[in-house]
Amino acid sequence: FADIDLAETAGWVFDTDVNANIQNNLSATTTQAATSAMIEKKFGAIGIEVTVVPVPAAVWLFMSALGLLGSLRMRRTG
Repeated sequence: FADIDLAETAGWVFDTDVNANIQNNLSATTTQAATSAMIEKKFGAIGIEVTVVPVPAAVWLFMSALGLLGSLRMRRTG
């Protein structure tokens, strides 16, 4: 059997917000007289990783016990 400490689950919260601020400053200057200029910009990406919060095993055990009790009651009454 797994050793489960339910006191650790008290601090679990739901995060539903993601904030991202992106600032893009681009400037080009030259001291030479030129007929053409080129600015190359590369794309940058931001990745957000969302981790799965495990459901305590006690919930699954409780639901299976309720199902078992419900099926036993249905068997006795009908």
